[in-house]
Amino acid sequence: MTPVSLPIEQILKGHTQSLLKALRLLQEHDLSPPTTSLDPINQSLLLNSLLQPSEYFADRLLLSGYLKHHFPEQVLSADIRSALPFVDLLISQLYVSASPDASIDTSGRNLSLVLIARLLNRPDIAINTEHALCSFIHRLFNHLAIWEPAAGKTGRRFSIWLDNLAAAMPTLDINSSSTVNELTDQLAFHIKEDEQHQQKLEQRITDSQGAHDQIEHAQNTVLSFVGRRLSGQPLPEEIVDFIQSHLLSDLQYLLIHQGVDCLEWKKWQRLLQALSWAFTQSNTDTHRNKIMTLLPPIIEQIDSSYWQTFPKDHNYPQFIQTLNDYFVLALQSVPITCINFPELNHHVKDQQRTVIDQSMLDDLERFQVGDWFSFQTETNCTATIKGKLLLKLPQQDQLLFVRYNGRKLSNYTFSEFSLALAAKIAKPIKRRHLYARTLKASLQQLDRRYQHHLKLEQRIAETQARDIAANKAKQEAQALEQQSPSNHSEYNISDSEKAQFERKLSSLHVGAWLELHTENQQPVRIKLSVKLQASDKYIFTDRLGKKAADHKLTDLVKLMASGQLSILSEGEHFENSLEKVVRGLRKTAP
Repeated sequence: MTPVSLPIEQILKGHTQSLLKALRLLQEHDLSPPTTSLDPINQSLLLNSLLQPSEYFADRLLLSGYLKHHFPEQVLSADIRSALPFVDLLISQLYVSASPDASIDTSGRNLSLVLIARLLNRPDIAINTEHALCSFIHRLFNHLAIWEPAAGKTGRRFSIWLDNLAAAMPTLDINSSSTVNELTDQLAFHIKEDEQHQQKLEQRITDSQGAHDQIEHAQNTVLSFVGRRLSGQPLPEEIVDFIQSHLLSDLQYLLIHQGVDCLEWKKWQRLLQALSWAFTQSNTDTHRNKIMTLLPPIIEQIDSSYWQTFPKDHNYPQFIQTLNDYFVLALQSVPITCINFPELNHHVKDQQRTVIDQSMLDDLERFQVGDWFSFQTETNCTATIKGKLLLKLPQQDQLLFVRYNGRKLSNYTFSEFSLALAAKIAKPIKRRHLYARTLKASLQQLDRRYQHHLKLEQRIAETQARDIAANKAKQEAQALEQQSPSNHSEYNISDSEKAQFERKLSSLHVGAWLELHTENQQPVRIKLSVKLQASDKYIFTDRLGKKAADHKLTDLVKLMASGQLSILSEGEHFENSLEKVVRGLRKTAP
């Protein structure tokens, strides 16, 4: 019994016999038109042909397309033909999934073609993940999925290596683990060299981004604190000018280099806090007691340690002297001319910008630093640029991407990147388990093709069975028609003879006897019992009165013309019969 599906599960477990069985089933149920060739293409001839420069054709199946264009009248030899659908689909799909950079497209296709040709007589290697060549193919296409050239000679090394590998692959001993492992080591060397170059550039970008974040954090911290404490509070105009012109930037410098936990920042926080109430115009006892109690210790504590870490500290002695003078006036309750400290809106704006919807965070949770993406270019929808997620900063609402060469690609906010994913402007490159996924997808596609061919075969068989049955029924009908007296071949008789037969038959009366001659049977005498003029039908019975046959006039003419029917008596007319009855009655009368 023909299996209804291919043994995919067993093949994925590395079962060679299941793969060979699947290849045999695919070949047995291939509905492609049969092709014959007196000179089939063997593996050696194919590999030699692949080494020659040739025109590129964009075919979905790499080797099948190559054969169609370069060997249109020939077929592969029997020893490698059965593996073609499997290995050609697998490597072609791997190449499509990897989507290599345009600069190595030709090199990548050439190498892929040679790999397909080498696997034609060893398709089992493709399902054996422990085989050195299978492992190498996996790593190779994983790397092709993200590689792009760097500037100068460095960017051409990998492309040259691919070309050399394609030239060496036809004669390479793919059954030797040590030989294939050398290729894996060479690939690892190229990857490591690129990674070292990437890491240097990525570290610079990370440091730069870190410095930018540190500056932004320091700026936010200072402006936020000063804004909350002083905005709208009355201060002497000289103090306001100095804070805006010098102190804000110097405090940011302090936090960048010393951090928010440094002692100097805590001192300034206490002083700024005092400024928020020291010059408030209030005559209440509570306010007066506060000034008299808290200001003297603050004035006493102010010294050069407040500003000694600032890069430009020469303005601070004069500022502190002026501030102390104003504090003394405040202690003496002397009226001081003040202005309200202006609003600082930076903190509010930044806070609004960094609010991220939780659902967006959850949606992007699946993407981690190190994941790769392809981005559509603005000028060409088909062209893509590949980038790696280098930094994911929810607090800053920033996602930073770099290219393979380590250079910065772009910045996205979380919402911008979510929209890019939804619009398919950005797509994740699924490198994890690339080979396993492609192998399974290829086998499933072959299984669908196999089941489709089985259905077509079943339809063809059903159609053929119906045709045979119809032909048989037609033949039987023709045989019955030939056996039927009403359908015997007409004899060539003249119109006068036909008219003569019709007159004789029409003149028959009920009670007429006829003799019917059939093949291989004794003549049968039949009696005309009913004559229906309207329907031109004659009904006959046997000697016992049982119905023997019924014929139309045309049928009886044919039978007489063929000599199968003869008239024994014409029967008596109704009036003659009545006359005989009358005469009989008279003879019996006394």
